[in-house]
Amino acid sequence: MILAILPIIRHWHYSALATLIADPQKMTLELANKWVGDIYYYQLADMFAGMIAQSKNNRFWDKLLDDWINSPDEFVKQSGYSLLASLLKNKTDFSDKKLKDIIKKIESKFTILQIEPSTL
Repeated sequence: MILAILPIIRHWHYSALATLIADPQKMTLELANKWVGDIYYYQLADMFAGMIAQSKNNRFWDKLLDDWINSPDEFVKQSGYSLLASLLKNKTDFSDKKLKDIIKKIESKFTILQIEPSTL
């Protein structure tokens, strides 16, 4: 049984290690899109997005946010939302319009309950 999952574990370690040692300043839009296609679990999506958010030399994350958040692939979408969280945590400058568009998109995905204070 262990031998059957060894290739999966080995791949997981290589992918995680790559996100930890990759130079975010050398990441390109094309390379980011290639790597995100290999993500197949949430923790790696979060680690990868954090690495992308560290890049100070480029702003291709703006395109990645739109593409990844709108992706039908579960782990690409997770990478997009993790990228958004990392960028907000790092106090990245977003235009008001961009943030409003993202918030509207998020709100459209969920049912928001309105609770009156008098009912609490």
